[in-house]
Amino acid sequence: MAEIAFKTIAELVIALFAVGFFLFLVEEMLPGATGNTFCGIGNAISSLPLPSYVKPTLDQCGLVKTTKKQELDTIDEASFAKYIMDCWEKNDYGRGGLTHDCYELFVLSVPNTITEGTFTSYMQEHDLCNKLPNNFLNKDFEMTSCGDSDRVLWKIGDISGEDITIIIKYNAFDHRIEIP
Repeated sequence: MAEIAFKTIAELVIALFAVGFFLFLVEEMLPGATGNTFCGIGNAISSLPLPSYVKPTLDQCGLVKTTKKQELDTIDEASFAKYIMDCWEKNDYGRGGLTHDCYELFVLSVPNTITEGTFTSYMQEHDLCNKLPNNFLNKDFEMTSCGDSDRVLWKIGDISGEDITIIIKYNAFDHRIEIP
């Protein structure tokens, strides 16, 4: 009788580890895919008397990302890079699992036009390419190297003029920052 109980418990433990491993793989391949659905299970496991290195991290559980709306008089590459880097860091350098708008910037005036080229030049000059890579094709269809990949998707075109709204978005599926 004890042998049957031990066998049943062993099979149950193996099944739980298999399910946990499957969920881990799904979450690694598609961050945010499991969402808050499994937070209850994670909270139950965390409450067990287990060593801390065995317990799951529940960084995304109950996490609600809000858009920070700010009004600025002017913006330049330095302040723009500060907002982008802040968004990147708060999303665990591209490992965050929740797509959201980090910032909505209302800029009254842009004294000097900001392009992806000028932004990337600023990133290179201040050694930020190792934290947030941004490779892109310039106007002459040559690759501008800033790190080992392209983690800033620049859709906005040139940033210039007056009364401009700039959105800085983190995309968890593609692990990048988007400027739509």
